[in-house]
Amino acid sequence: MIKQESQQEDLVIETREVTLRGILAVPEKARSIVLFAHGAGSSRHSPRNQFVAQRLQDAGLATLLLDLLTEDEERIDMYTGRLRFDIPFLAGRLDAATGWVLSNEQTSGFDIGYFGASTGAAAALVASVQRPESVRAIVSRGGRPDLAMNVLPEVKPPVLLIVGGLDLEVLEMNRRAAKKLTTGHDVVVVPGASHLFEEPGKLDIVADLARSWFAQHMKMPAEVHSAGGGGRNHIDAYSYGRIRVCGDDFDEDLIIFPDKVEPYWRRRDAHSLSITDLETVIDYSPQLLIVGTGTVGNLQLEAAARETLRKKGIDCIDERTDRAWQIFNQEIERDIRVVGAFHLTC
Repeated sequence: MIKQESQQEDLVIETREVTLRGILAVPEKARSIVLFAHGAGSSRHSPRNQFVAQRLQDAGLATLLLDLLTEDEERIDMYTGRLRFDIPFLAGRLDAATGWVLSNEQTSGFDIGYFGASTGAAAALVASVQRPESVRAIVSRGGRPDLAMNVLPEVKPPVLLIVGGLDLEVLEMNRRAAKKLTTGHDVVVVPGASHLFEEPGKLDIVADLARSWFAQHMKMPAEVHSAGGGGRNHIDAYSYGRIRVCGDDFDEDLIIFPDKVEPYWRRRDAHSLSITDLETVIDYSPQLLIVGTGTVGNLQLEAAARETLRKKGIDCIDERTDRAWQIFNQEIERDIRVVGAFHLTC
């Protein structure tokens, strides 16, 4: 994955009722943004959420880390603990920030995702119900979806619930809440992780899971121009789940053109390749398409897609990825107009 450069900006978001503070980062090629709803007693400066936000920015996602409480409210809440558990109140603040994102010139056309921690996850779930057409995906880290139990059947965006394996009480709460969800969802348990994922390497797992979930359900950077010379890409190496193109590492399925890379290649069906999954390839009009079908060949090219490619004058070779990437290199050196579409895992 090529890291995307982004600059951070401290924001003051004026809403009708309150002024909120946040940190906005927008990579150059971003087409989606993730709003962070912090948990009990946390803020936009949370090192854990800043770590995850940076990983999302590296993948080309914009991020907005928010304080859902004002400074005065935070001081009061330190003693009372009331506001941090007032989920409708927090959801209202997140909804107001979402409205700002939708009206802000820099982010108005972006897909929107929510990343919620602790009680912030409940606020994200409730807020998503207010904007079912705008919010595309939700990720919860050690969250309390049980505090939004009454609205869970109404949640529309796909939901990923990430819980530490040592956080037994919260894990049980998440499993109960998941049964109420009617949208696409998953509960992922990170073995050996406690509530705050403070153990070595555990927050890395959270960041990778969040990035993959958002990449699956939201618009990602459309293309990355090649680092190769002479308008020719070259695959340096491939191993399960990872491919290197002209010195840059990618860990998601991708399409490689001679002069650019289309990362985060998603298909209608993960292991069935239809002609609609190859629209950018057809627009490019290559002489040859090479399909890497995965380590064990699980990706299957539909017969109808193969026939459509033939009628359009595009030859097709489909092989396991450990062989396909080498064929791609051989053919591109022959000055053939070739494109490679690669499934990197199974």
